[in-house]
Amino acid sequence: MSKILLSVREGVEFEAHILDEAPSRDLALLIAELPDDRRLKPVAISAPWSVGPVAIFHMLHLKDGIVAPLRAEFSSVSLSAVNYEIDYEITTIDKVWTHSGLKIEGGISGAPVVSERDDSVVGVACAGADEISYAFFVPLVTLQNEPLSKAQSISQAVYGAMENATRLGRLPNRRGVTLRSWQATRNAVQSLAITGVYERTYAISRPSLQSAIDNFLKSEAIVSILAGASGVGKSASIAYMLRRIRWNRPIMYLRATQFIVNKHPLQEALAHALGLSDTNTLNEFQPFQPPYPLLVIDGLNELTLRKDEWPNFISQELPVFIALLKSKNWKLLLTTRTEHLDIFDHLPDLLKRSLYHPFSEVQDEKPPYEVSHIRLESFNRSEFDELRARYGLPQDIPFAELRHPIVFKIMVEAHGTSESNRIRVREILAEYVRKTVKKIHTRCSNRAPDKIFSIIENWTALKVKMALGYIPSDAINEARDEEIAEAAVAEGLFERVPCGYRYVYDEIFEFVRAKSLAHELLTLTCENLNNVTNVISSSVEGGLTAGIIARALELIENQSPAWVKEFAVKWSSELEVSQTFDLHNQYLAVEILSRVEKGGPLDQVKDILQILRVDKEDGSSNGWGEISNLPKAVSFDHISYAFDLKRAWLMVCNAVKANPNSDSHPFRWKDIGTNYDGSWDSAKFKLENMERYKVLRHMIDGYPKETFAKLVQGLAETVEVGREHSLASFCAQVISIYIDRFPLLEVVRAVVLDNYIPEVVQRLAVNRGEEILELLFHPRLRLYEAPSKTSNCLFTVRSVRPDLTYEVELIAKKMVFDYDAPICLFINLISNFDSDHQCKLIQTRLVAEWNDGLANIMQLDVAMQIGLVSFEEMVEFYSQRLRNGSFTYLGEDMRLMMGNLSNKIRLTIDPILQAQQIDLVIEALCRPCLGQFGYDGYDLIIAAEELLSCILPNKTNPKALLAYINDVCHLYPQNAEILKYFLYARHDDKIAWQSLKCRVCDVIFANVADLDVLASILRHGCEQSHQPEILRYFSESMFRNIGEEAVFKIVVDYISMYREFNFLPEGTICLCQLLKQIAPNTYERYREHLDWVLDDNQQFDL
Repeated sequence: MSKILLSVREGVEFEAHILDEAPSRDLALLIAELPDDRRLKPVAISAPWSVGPVAIFHMLHLKDGIVAPLRAEFSSVSLSAVNYEIDYEITTIDKVWTHSGLKIEGGISGAPVVSERDDSVVGVACAGADEISYAFFVPLVTLQNEPLSKAQSISQAVYGAMENATRLGRLPNRRGVTLRSWQATRNAVQSLAITGVYERTYAISRPSLQSAIDNFLKSEAIVSILAGASGVGKSASIAYMLRRIRWNRPIMYLRATQFIVNKHPLQEALAHALGLSDTNTLNEFQPFQPPYPLLVIDGLNELTLRKDEWPNFISQELPVFIALLKSKNWKLLLTTRTEHLDIFDHLPDLLKRSLYHPFSEVQDEKPPYEVSHIRLESFNRSEFDELRARYGLPQDIPFAELRHPIVFKIMVEAHGTSESNRIRVREILAEYVRKTVKKIHTRCSNRAPDKIFSIIENWTALKVKMALGYIPSDAINEARDEEIAEAAVAEGLFERVPCGYRYVYDEIFEFVRAKSLAHELLTLTCENLNNVTNVISSSVEGGLTAGIIARALELIENQSPAWVKEFAVKWSSELEVSQTFDLHNQYLAVEILSRVEKGGPLDQVKDILQILRVDKEDGSSNGWGEISNLPKAVSFDHISYAFDLKRAWLMVCNAVKANPNSDSHPFRWKDIGTNYDGSWDSAKFKLENMERYKVLRHMIDGYPKETFAKLVQGLAETVEVGREHSLASFCAQVISIYIDRFPLLEVVRAVVLDNYIPEVVQRLAVNRGEEILELLFHPRLRLYEAPSKTSNCLFTVRSVRPDLTYEVELIAKKMVFDYDAPICLFINLISNFDSDHQCKLIQTRLVAEWNDGLANIMQLDVAMQIGLVSFEEMVEFYSQRLRNGSFTYLGEDMRLMMGNLSNKIRLTIDPILQAQQIDLVIEALCRPCLGQFGYDGYDLIIAAEELLSCILPNKTNPKALLAYINDVCHLYPQNAEILKYFLYARHDDKIAWQSLKCRVCDVIFANVADLDVLASILRHGCEQSHQPEILRYFSESMFRNIGEEAVFKIVVDYISMYREFNFLPEGTICLCQLLKQIAPNTYERYREHLDWVLDDNQQFDL
């Protein structure tokens, strides 16, 4: 019999005999005895029912590297015979243990099956390929012949359960892909664990990232990019999720740093992970059914490509790979560093537009130049606190300085859990490198620590055009040096990659590289520093990063402060001269200085940067606009490390003022607290995703108390920025969006007591209305001492939370009766009274407040609605103020009065009483204002129209009202056109209202001769296309009062105006028909101007 070598664990191998096989179907039956040192023996055939859960050992084929799963479960085992068919030859095996409900995550031919309960080998797992989906156990006992009728055909069993098999071989099925994905993911996560990037004990969840990936998987998009700064936790977070979260799909996690770069590196890596012999087999896969598999390629920027090779890779190789995945219904998630995002601009436009956009529901918010991506930033406050607790660190360690995951990790490894009053990145990195070199020395004791660091430093300084931190193998010449490299791998400083090594942490690489750069810069004398920008620019062009230069300047500051001061002076002067036209050097300066510790000589250079200056009143050139792209250069993770709060807030203010005339929406008052047309969502999207607001996000997370104080100060800055917003509206919007980040008591103080902002109160009241009401009488607020603001707050809470109406009314009564607050401020919040005495008391106080000028028209109207003031008393109160001239805004006050009174009149059912109410209003309020100073007639005619709309047709005699309309049209003919809204309004009782409208028409035309006013009334009638009978009477009335010629002239001018636009309101046709009937002779003289209207359009049945 043929033999195959199996492995239980590393170093323990044994042989298995192949009973039979069918290579074309990846089917084999094996028999094997485990080594004696396992102390396992075959179970007795008479006790098949005692077999419990089974463990399937790793099975390794030395040539193909096939690995079996660890666990399998089955619900029952029975004894029967198996009839299997290979190459059309039937073989029967008697006394075979079969199963029911078997669950094997990956059953593979030849894996020994062991019973944990019996501590013995019970068989060998067998699985098929292609359509084979049945796994069974061959017992390690003597085979016996039994009647064929007792046997079951393998082919039959396979056909009935083809969906549940795990098929590997040449074309793995879905379960096979799941197994391969699990294996690849496990290997990738283990490699991260070996290097220390992923530590299971201290890994934490990142809910925002998980939510973003979930949304991507639910979307129609095929490709998504996850971007973040170096060390921000992209790899560790994904490893954590893949190990802890159960996903309902195969997910394969591959690390690009382990890819061998060849002609098609992505296809080769995927084929290898799937256990395929070549990439051509990938094309033979059938498309998967939902949920689709997900391929995660971590650290695409770590591919060992030269800089000049990336454009072709992104524009040619990556689209081909994406097309392959799309044809097979796979999804692809790529992770990369933020600064590497620009390389995706080389993607074809169609593919770039189809990238997953995490906020696609917010329309038109993604900057046009930006590649769509999921952004991962440093720890937020809750994540940081969770990690701090796991490490047992003090509560007062600085969050803002340590929020970067790698800085936090290195700090813990370098300093342990001891407290530190001041966090200095350079010291943390130096201590980490020192301890790591010491550990390497322990492994390579024949080399001194200084020599070890010198060798590592020389490797680091190599000019390699590959990924950052890459050290090619051919750079390591001696065997002793290779021993150091391997020791660095063991200590987590390096990791092995194809054809070399790579720094695990880019921050450590930058720090080690900075040491040699600092030495190089110190060799330059002051005379050689005539052009600092050229020195920096050439360093970047030579492959150095902003982080390397920043760390180098910090190291020099430790050694030679005077040199750095001179360097800062010259750099400042050069930037001062070039800042308006040299954006490249400005960008480099921002990128470097936003990583340099604050409080040193280089702060004076920071103050020269455009992001901290405003050169124009409109703020358009302050560096935070989308054109300059300077915000992208600011390192989010080092903002509080590089800038004090004063400078940070200045950058926030500059971001508000950038592009004021084109980017003010949605930071404007009317959008705060609302979601009109999605404006609030749009504002939230901008704050949480746009580069220009990264400093604000950093401040809110790092210094919420101080940031809130700045936002409150900003509420007073109401000077407009651009067309529609101000710093005050921006700060109010921020408070509204991040309202849960700040202490509720202080928020209420800021937006209710100090600067009442109803929009923010509205947003706050939606979810926290009860808490607001409880705080109104807090001793630290004492809002009862500001009754006007308390009233406004209560009204806003009730408007958005009607379920709190009762609680609001109790507080309103408490303010009135317990704190003696003006009743006029709270009258609109009180709907009932506890007693007649209470009602009388409120009425007396309200009248007194009205007489003293404290109560306004709207508050008095509320009193009338709830029965505290009668209609007649209301009119008298209004009349009193008219007589003593105490109204401030005459026209506006008149409109308010008439609106309130007309609402009351409409509720009157008795026509006699209604007529009396109208007459009272006219005599007491309207006629006294005729011809008086301050009234231009507009408000007086509006009053007439309000009263007209209150009349009950055929029941109320409007003689006094018509007389008033006659007088007001006579005094103010230029305003008579306002009555057109009444004349052409729709009413249910058409006949009754027609009569009233006709009488109003006669009054108007008896007093108005201005053709422009008449033309306006006529045009309105045509545009509304209402009742032809009204239009007929209207025309006849005009004929009688102003003459036929004048009417025809108005109509001709009106029609000529619309003819230019080849459009006519529908009522124009009706009007021409009426004119032809009413005045046929005059119509004949104007036929050439009017006939085309009737000839070209469908006429009305008059």
